[in-house]
This record gives sequence, structure tokens and C-alpha cells, in this order.
Amino acid sequence: MQSDQPLQLIDFRGPATSSGSRGQYTRVDLYAGPVCLNGPDGLTGDLQIELFGQALRELPAAPDLINQVLEITLEGGGEITSQVVV
Repeated sequence: MQSDQPLQLIDFRGPATSSGSRGQYTRVDLYAGPVCLNGPDGLTGDLQIELFGQALRELPAAPDLINQVLEITLEGGGEITSQVVV
């Protein structure tokens, strides 16, 4: 099924300006920490593998992600950043 409507991405964390204010996890008291891979449109499989590899390298420093999110982001200049978001 095709549509002329643009694809609307829904961020489970809520709006970027107020992360955690809405979204799927606001109704949950306890959740396992998801890992988010963020990047530009057209993120290739190879880039996803690279970002996931970075996430695996970050896990020893953040072994307890209960009610937190590990975000791995490919920035516009090619830099990969990571952060744990509560």
C-alpha cells in the first residue's frame, strides 16, 4: 500500500524539546534500558552495525540501564556521540 502522505516518524521518548514528557515509556514504571541508534535519513546497514558496535563498547561503563536509554548518535560531521538519558 502506497500513500502520498509523508512518512511520520514517532519517537517513543516524546518530543525532542521535552524528551520523556510523552511517548511510549511515560506510562511504564519500570523498563529495560533500550539502545537508540540515531542518524541521518538513509542510515545504511553498515552504519547501523558501526553504531551498534559503539553501543556494545559503551555498555561496560553503563551496565545498569534500568529506566534509562543509551543513545548512540551519528552527528552530521561523522562524529559518533553517546549519552545515557534518564
